[in-house]
Formats: sequence, C-alpha cells, structure tokens
Amino acid sequence: MADADPGLLHAPDTTDGRRVTIVGAALVAMVALCMIAAVAVTRGLAHHYARPPAMAKALPATDGPPLEPDPAATLARFRAEKHALLDGYAWVDRAHGVARIPVDEAMRIVAAEAGAASAPAPSVEKKP
Repeated sequence: MADADPGLLHAPDTTDGRRVTIVGAALVAMVALCMIAAVAVTRGLAHHYARPPAMAKALPATDGPPLEPDPAATLARFRAEKHALLDGYAWVDRAHGVARIPVDEAMRIVAAEAGAASAPAPSVEKKP
C-alpha cells in the first residue's frame, strides 16, 4: 500500500452526469410502462367481465329533490323561535322554581345587583 496512488484513496469529487441521466431515463421508462400495464389490465378485466371501463362515460346528472324547499321561510321560522326564547317568559323547571326571562330583563337585574354590591365607598378628605 505504500506505493498506491494517493488520488485513488478517496471518492471522486464530481458526479457522473451520464449515469444520472441513464438512471433518470430508466425511472421514467419504468413509470410509463407501469401506467401502460395498468391501463391494459383495467381494459382486459373490463372485457373479461363484459362491462365497459369504469370511466368510459360520465355519470348522468340526477334531478333529485331540493334539500330545502323554501330556505327563506325556514330561516325566518328558525329566527322567530330563537327570538321567542330570548324575549319571552317560560318555566324551565317549575318544580324547582327555574324560569326563563328575557335577556334585557336579566341584564338589567344583574347590573342592578352588581351596582348595589359594588357601590363606591364614601370618599374621605385628607387634611394637611
């Protein structure tokens, strides 16, 4: 090993462009062959089972029933129900004394209770 060329002890610094091109072309060819094989197998199986290929023609458009016959009326009815819950009085649990009151009334009551509970302390003047 003493008489070996020091340049042969390490890998070359350059990439072999010809080999990269050959490997790339081989990969492209393999992918193309796989695609051709997949199409051939699909058509062969469709012929074997006596039916057309799956994507031979587009599916026909269907005229199904509309999902919502009158969306404006449905939305208006929904909003009226929700406003009735917010703006009306009703018993939630009469046996336990739980009732529903309008939001504005509830806010007024809570504000009045909070105002009475946190009334400011009387100010004291400091004398010098």
